[in-house]
Parts: sequence; C-alpha cells; structure tokens
Amino acid sequence: MAGLIPHHPRETDEDETGPACPHILDNEWRQAMAGGWTRDGAVQDQIDDTVMDAVLAARAQMPAGESELYCTQCGDDIPEGRRRAVPGVRTCVACQSGRDRAPVSTINRRGSKDSQLR
Repeated sequence: MAGLIPHHPRETDEDETGPACPHILDNEWRQAMAGGWTRDGAVQDQIDDTVMDAVLAARAQMPAGESELYCTQCGDDIPEGRRRAVPGVRTCVACQSGRDRAPVSTINRRGSKDSQLR
C-alpha cells in the first residue's frame, strides 16, 4: 500500500538540492488530498444524479390519463385550460394549492434549546 497516498514534500527530508519530491507543488498536493480518491467531476455527477432522481420521482407522481371535470375534493368545476395543461388532473387549483403547501411541523429541528423556548 505504500506509495498510494500522495505525500507532502515538506514531510520528507530535504538536502541541499531541494525537496525530495519537487514535482508535487503545495497546491497540487492540497487538491489531490481535497478530492481524495475521486476523479474530477465525481461530486458534480453525484449532485446531478440526485437531482435527476428527484425529478423522475416528481414526474412519477404527476397525474396521467383522463382529467376529471369536477374537483374530487370540493366538487367545483375544473377549468378546461387546467385540464389541457395538466393531463389527468383531479383537483381544482385551490385544492391543489392546499395539498402542495408544506406541512407545518411543531418539532424543533434546530437542536437549540433556545429555539424551543420561543
């Protein structure tokens, strides 16, 4: 396993000719250590994959098929423009907006005792 981890030139003995490993510059060594064993762009690839997974999951939850004429929650008419824009729609805009709102949580996720006192 020796030799797999890049070493910093200052960690080696130097003689009058200079560092034992002059081909490794300080910033190159830092970049090699910051990236670890990953190739260039691997972190961005992981971010892109995470975003794509979320997009595909959202698309899978979108309605499909025949649209309802009336909202399944309140019974109001669903405008034709909405039915054309969102195939398979089941709710009116008002009811869908209510469903899309993030639920309000009473759980303190900050971890601070001070925030629990408010």
